[in-house]
Amino acid sequence: MQRKILFLALLLIACCNKVMALESFRKGDEIRGAYVRVQDKGEQKDLKISFYYDKNDEVVYLLQPGEDIELDNYSESTISEDTFKELINLMYYGYGYKKNVAQKWYVVTQVMIWQEIYGEENVSFLDSQGGKVVTKYEEEIESLKQLVERHKLEPNFAKKQVNYLQQEVLVDSNEVLSEFTTSVGNIKDNNLELNVDDTNDYEITFKKTGSRFNHKAMVYQNNSTYILMPGDYETIAYTYNFEVTYGYLNVVPIIDDVYCAKCMDGVTYGIYLDDHYIKQFNINDTEKITLGVGKYTIKYLKRDLGFKKDENVYEIEITDKADTNVDINVEKIKNTINIQKYNYKIEDNDSTFEVVDEQGNVVKNFKVSNGEFELILGYGNYVLKHISNDSRYSLVADTNLKVRTDGLVHNKILVSELVEPVKVPDTLSLSSLVNSFIFFCGGFCLKFSKKW
Repeated sequence: MQRKILFLALLLIACCNKVMALESFRKGDEIRGAYVRVQDKGEQKDLKISFYYDKNDEVVYLLQPGEDIELDNYSESTISEDTFKELINLMYYGYGYKKNVAQKWYVVTQVMIWQEIYGEENVSFLDSQGGKVVTKYEEEIESLKQLVERHKLEPNFAKKQVNYLQQEVLVDSNEVLSEFTTSVGNIKDNNLELNVDDTNDYEITFKKTGSRFNHKAMVYQNNSTYILMPGDYETIAYTYNFEVTYGYLNVVPIIDDVYCAKCMDGVTYGIYLDDHYIKQFNINDTEKITLGVGKYTIKYLKRDLGFKKDENVYEIEITDKADTNVDINVEKIKNTINIQKYNYKIEDNDSTFEVVDEQGNVVKNFKVSNGEFELILGYGNYVLKHISNDSRYSLVADTNLKVRTDGLVHNKILVSELVEPVKVPDTLSLSSLVNSFIFFCGGFCLKFSKKW
């Protein structure tokens, strides 16, 4: 129970301390020649303007005209929100803003605060205390009015669409963009430079934040007297939507089917808009290419050794959210190999061959007819292998084929030699002949010896 009472007591002390946190102000020097008349509901007040300061020696302003006012025991208060916003802007852009540091700017700011409260026609400058109404500080008043009005302006962009893959410059016709910040694009002077690298529409927010004081503006009250403390205005934000325009390019490569040992990476082309490089693609790519709306040219960039250089320039036009097709003629470097094949002196109709590339891949199988065959190969090194033939004739040795320069014709004459069969006598018959011969010789010798 005692703990609860102690807690409530501490809470009460804290609340009382917050309520009793009152502000005090002080009056500074009078400003020479700053005589003003304020009329309110038939009552006229003539006074000389003086500086007023808070406890940190920062200037403050009086909401109502007066000279001998209570300066202690002020607490936070409020006034009409719309009126306070106007007064915040006057104090922000008035005395102390950039080059507005002369004493006259404090006078102008204070007078324009009263004009906002009582009406311009009811607040006038005097030539002396209680003297004649005079015109003063017209240029300064007009300048401050323009700063306050300019503060209310938001950026205005005539252009509502941006083109994909292009550097867009969005011009603010109100010329206030330099006072804002954004996380998208780059603000330069009063233009937004935007690198459009996304096909999704852009939602861009511009923010303007006060940074003079590093605290908000306040209203303090003591009975019927109000004092205004300048501060930063609340952050202003405007959001705009920009539609992205783009279309699709479908590349249709027309490539001959000649085998090429050095054509893996294909041919690369560049896409240009008004002679400015945009991006590149390879003929091996199969996906659509997304581009901004406009007229483009397509030019050869680089190639594998096996392709001929493409001298063509292709012109295309991309329209919004539509497909555009372009045929690209891709030619390979190729040679013709004319093969003449003989079995000894006879035209061959039986031999089969295969062509093997540098990686050992069989790229062609063929059989000669009437001793001839025409072979077309792309860039690279190959080996022509003789696979089979009439058994009476030999297989020819491997033949190396090299394709480098386009359009050459190679004539190859291949000859298989005649193979003579070796007949081996039957060993049993030969033995019988030998035995017969011995037997015959033996009989003859026996007869001859008996005769003698």
